[in-house]
Amino acid sequence: MVANTSKRSNKSFLIALLITIVFNAIVLTYFHNRFWWPPDEGVYAHIAERVAKGEVLNSDVEEIHTGYLNLFHSVVFRVFGIRLVSLRYPLAAVAFIQSCLVFLILARNNLWLAVMGAIGSTSMGVIQYLNPTPNWYCLLLATLIVFCLTYIPPHWKWRLVLIGFLAGLIFLLRQITGVFVAMAVLTYFLSEKREAKGADTLLAKGLLGVMLAGAVAYLASATYPAGMILFGIWPIALLGHAFAYSTTSNKRSLRIVIGLGLGAVAAALPILIYHVVHRSLSTFFDDTVWRALHVARFSYLKIHSYWDQIQYAAEGVVAFDSFTSVANGIYWIIVILLAFFTGIASLLAFRRSRDWSSIGSLPIIAVFYAQVALLQQIPIYLFYSLPLSFAALLWLLRDRGRGTVLALGLGTIFLSFVSIYYQAAQPIARTLGGTIRGDRIGLVSATTLPRTGLFIDPESLRIYTEVVQTIQAETQPNDTIFVLPNNPEFYFLAERRNPFRIWNTAVGVRNETEAAGVMNVLRSNPPRIVVIDPEDRNNSPYSNEMIAYVRSTYSLIKTVSNFEIYRAP
Repeated sequence: MVANTSKRSNKSFLIALLITIVFNAIVLTYFHNRFWWPPDEGVYAHIAERVAKGEVLNSDVEEIHTGYLNLFHSVVFRVFGIRLVSLRYPLAAVAFIQSCLVFLILARNNLWLAVMGAIGSTSMGVIQYLNPTPNWYCLLLATLIVFCLTYIPPHWKWRLVLIGFLAGLIFLLRQITGVFVAMAVLTYFLSEKREAKGADTLLAKGLLGVMLAGAVAYLASATYPAGMILFGIWPIALLGHAFAYSTTSNKRSLRIVIGLGLGAVAAALPILIYHVVHRSLSTFFDDTVWRALHVARFSYLKIHSYWDQIQYAAEGVVAFDSFTSVANGIYWIIVILLAFFTGIASLLAFRRSRDWSSIGSLPIIAVFYAQVALLQQIPIYLFYSLPLSFAALLWLLRDRGRGTVLALGLGTIFLSFVSIYYQAAQPIARTLGGTIRGDRIGLVSATTLPRTGLFIDPESLRIYTEVVQTIQAETQPNDTIFVLPNNPEFYFLAERRNPFRIWNTAVGVRNETEAAGVMNVLRSNPPRIVVIDPEDRNNSPYSNEMIAYVRSTYSLIKTVSNFEIYRAP
């Protein structure tokens, strides 16, 4: 009888795993070469190509992230060829692995919730913004941390070092995400189990208090009240409760800090050695600390609000104009509120048990990780948080009975359908309103842009083909061009050199000295072609000065959409 039950259990597991693998394979294969957002994709491609050709990161070419992904991309280009689609192969692999990890985490409790989590992870994950950004790699590593904490026994001696190493890698891919994950991990370990009382808990409470104060200060300056309620208040609440309930001894707290710290140092050693060898440590620090902090203050990051998007979605539901607008309105209300409900459920679970060993690490990691949605309150950043939030909610509801499982299954089908059919790989050009309505734009093969290997929207293809062909007709392969204030994709697509280490004047030109350096090149060794977007949100007083100089000195060749193309005198 026991043997038959075991066989049925193994068969069910294999069937559920097969469903996950087949779904991932079909969806990721279909979508991997669809969509683009040229300015962002162009940054990663431009930097990777320059590094692949021997330039030194943070010395010859600027980068505000800490470099591992750029070095990895340069290797990908060497292996798969220098095209945008090459960077999609590891992106699809990362999404596949991350979804399978979600399945294995949830499968410990309920196989069909595991399938739902894996399907939701892919549907509401990378296919919504197919761009080789560090965010998707951070999501994989955060999920891997949950997997390790779920399957590795607490007494394993390298557990802390391994988790510290993974958290360190996340920081070295995207700094603020690494901070969120490090806070989640440290909070988890400091309240993992109940142990001591009184003065012997001072170190744990001190660490939790510092993190609590830091979280409040960051969120107060970084988001609006709506963002705080939807995403920010829950990490603060968990930190506050951990501070009140933690009984971790000073000795164990010190061991936790040392173990995590050793792992983080091990993660940082290769990039530090790279910069020591190339004598670029000072520019590495300047780019990844001071310049990165400068970017975080950009005003356009604070324009949008998830609350406004909920209201717009609700209006679409109430208007009841079509199935598309109603379905997408309901969809957006659900996904924007997903982290909110996960936060409530996580807090209630912790209040009941007062330690994470009986709850699991998935909810706390998900709650802290959801703060990535706050940097800019638009759908792109929301999607970075959804896979973990959705999986954590399934985890927390796993014991609610068959009725709940059935409702979650129907909800997963609905969310996945809308995600895949109406939202996945759709151009950003359809605007925020079109995104919430679920407007669809057909994609075509970008055969006239051989360095892409992608399917993109027809209007974007027309504009970029004309600009790139104009640049190539007016220049020789060794000529330099300058694109301002942004759009580094033109260097990559036209196969022309950038005379500067910078790729965006809003990022690379912070003061009069840096502006003077650019102006000196424009006067003494002018790039053959300059492409300007005068309406770009990255324009600043410094770039406007450069634009004025180019317009007064260079000859206008043509205007293509919002791009002005100038030839050197």
